[in-house]
Amino acid sequence: MKREGYGRGGRNEYISLDGLRVDGRRPEEVRHIACHIGTPGNAIDGNAYFEQGNTRVLATVVGPRDRKSVTHRMEEGMELKCNYSNRQDRRSAKEIEPLLEDMFRSVILVDQYPKSRLDISIEVIQADGSLLCAAVNAVSLALLHAGVPMKDMICAATVGMIDGQCVIDLNGYESSADGPVLQIGVLAQTGSISLLDISTRLSSASQLQEMVSAGTAGCKGIYSVVRSEAHDLIIRLASSRGILGT
Repeated sequence: MKREGYGRGGRNEYISLDGLRVDGRRPEEVRHIACHIGTPGNAIDGNAYFEQGNTRVLATVVGPRDRKSVTHRMEEGMELKCNYSNRQDRRSAKEIEPLLEDMFRSVILVDQYPKSRLDISIEVIQADGSLLCAAVNAVSLALLHAGVPMKDMICAATVGMIDGQCVIDLNGYESSADGPVLQIGVLAQTGSISLLDISTRLSSASQLQEMVSAGTAGCKGIYSVVRSEAHDLIIRLASSRGILGT
């Protein structure tokens, strides 16, 4: 028997009396994560595949590359462009692209690449909730693969308030719940917040604090998986360049 929550289209069930969500997770648990850095035979500079439950995202990076001409003084620094593609929701690109550009411009060491251009592309292969955060995680890995220097890696997670509880990593069904949703990005090493996007007004400062705390914990859990893949990439690159002995 399940406790009922309230959805936008009527009454929906989100959390059971046993405290389990529709996919069997506890409120604080993230979905299964699988990621891979570097697709063999791909000619681009960096790429990463990120899978979080049934949400699947591919991020690619081209650059940084020198620009042929700089017409304005404002353009003397790095030009960073994001292209977000989701066939199921084309309108979301206008909101997500500038958000991603601002976020990654803040962590990339842009001063090292004056008069250059960096292109980031994100393709949503399959959508089942927490798309923005999956895109952030995929881009972080793709930038690492491309060798783009960053102050830190960003890991992101989604938090929803459902039936008075913080629920981490919303799937598509849970995203329809009538409650606030927070998307948070955290710098992996320092813990500083680089993204804080809230869907609706919260009832109190304590509710915000609770959601931020839960989201930060979710980011740490995601990073524990991402870190392993990043470590494997470093070993592969070192081996291919003859840095490691045989």
